[in-house]
Amino acid sequence: MNLSNSFQKLTDDKPFLFIVLFSIFLAVLRTFYVAYGPIDIAPDEAHYWEWSRYLDWSYYSKGPMVAWMIWLSTELFGAHIVAVRFFPIVTQVVLAVIAFLVARKYSNKVGGYIAFLTIQLTPEFAAGGLIMSPDIPALLFLSLAVYFLSSVDFTADKLPVKKLMLIAVFVGLAGLGKYTAGLFYPLLGLYLIVDKTRRKQYVKPYIYMMGICSLIVMLPVFYWNYLNDFVTFKHVMGQTSSNRFDALDSLSNFLGGQLGVVGPITFLMLLYYFVRPTAGQNKLNLVWFFSAPLFVFFIYQSLQGKVQPNWPVVSIYFGLIGLSVWLVHVGTKAKKIFIVGMMLSTLITVISHDSFILRAMGVDFPQKKDPLKPVLGWRQIGAELDQHIKAQPDVPILFTRYQSAGPIVFYTDSQPKPLYVNPGYRRQNQYDYWAWPEVKLGQSMFYIREWMHPTQDSFVPDVVKAGFESCLKIDELDAYRGDVLLRSAHLYLCAGYKGVERLRPEVF
Repeated sequence: MNLSNSFQKLTDDKPFLFIVLFSIFLAVLRTFYVAYGPIDIAPDEAHYWEWSRYLDWSYYSKGPMVAWMIWLSTELFGAHIVAVRFFPIVTQVVLAVIAFLVARKYSNKVGGYIAFLTIQLTPEFAAGGLIMSPDIPALLFLSLAVYFLSSVDFTADKLPVKKLMLIAVFVGLAGLGKYTAGLFYPLLGLYLIVDKTRRKQYVKPYIYMMGICSLIVMLPVFYWNYLNDFVTFKHVMGQTSSNRFDALDSLSNFLGGQLGVVGPITFLMLLYYFVRPTAGQNKLNLVWFFSAPLFVFFIYQSLQGKVQPNWPVVSIYFGLIGLSVWLVHVGTKAKKIFIVGMMLSTLITVISHDSFILRAMGVDFPQKKDPLKPVLGWRQIGAELDQHIKAQPDVPILFTRYQSAGPIVFYTDSQPKPLYVNPGYRRQNQYDYWAWPEVKLGQSMFYIREWMHPTQDSFVPDVVKAGFESCLKIDELDAYRGDVLLRSAHLYLCAGYKGVERLRPEVF
């Protein structure tokens, strides 16, 4: 494998250079949006930022790559929102460029341009892709793995070992981001077995060498779990075998979520492509095997428990590339439907960047139903809390809801590390595995209880009340945009620390 020659060939490729430069231009626009737009840090995103302040081999629910990336970008640029979202912005450039290259390989330049625009305009990538999550490293490295895999001829007797090992490393790095990357090998196995000219690889060592290499890269996850009673495996099993959801209702919610994050028409066309991939004399290519079967897996998962809309993002990414190739080979009618679908997807993308656009157009809906509610109001809450921190800088801050802790302290000047105590009825999270600093008896603490529904009465959980002589509400921290209440938090000063029992319920 001569990477220098391949790179030289790409740099001489004018369409490729145009795609790269245009992607960088869009990345600059996204950076300005992240810095000055209305969207605050997301609760899970802030939780991963907290992970980056406690560097480790792995973490409770996910691999370490998301924390490592945030640590690197915040070390380089400082702990602010642009730094946290640096890698999502960069990843969007890589994803769009790889989509162009892979689609062009399996069709022509037109297919490449369609794939490029589809990734840039689809809500899940154009808007949702700005949030730092484990999906970012998983999709980044899997896209690189499949790009290099697309140039491997599995019908040959001898395969390029160096390239295969590079692919295996990418898969392992993706697995350090999200464990669904492990499905790469079953999907590759399916790709090999459907063609008799590729099946001979089952009796050759190459694929097994790749799997071992990927597992070696993922050793940090296994080591951390060995030290922590394999809690990640318990967590994953708890998510995938839930009895809390009606199967048909869960499936309909999952499919409805895909209509929103992909776009209604685009998603329906994607499903048609999954079922009829060879329509219009299009050949069944590699990306279909990394999209359609994977999507079927998530349909099955949705019948077992709740599946978040972002979970099948890898399937959707490769599926959109395959759809772009498919469109080159079908008739004008399908192309026109796709154009209308992408116009609708683009509209959803625009609204996803600021839902108040709808209110400006006269659409009135309650804030609790705003899909952007989780990423609104945190900077105002943090700024209000900051005034109390500056008045009493040595007072620790206690939370009983981990989704509130990270985003609130992120928007304070000093960004203190919060304390967390499980009230006894929440499932475990990473805070449960971090030791508290030494807290002196008799000390005071701020306690913050953030409410998704601020009209409800406030109360201090028993586990907090039992740990102090008194807890008095001293302020209500409210975040508004215009006359719309975005969120509310109640601030207490709990005096006379007696000791808090840190519960760790057997709920994963």
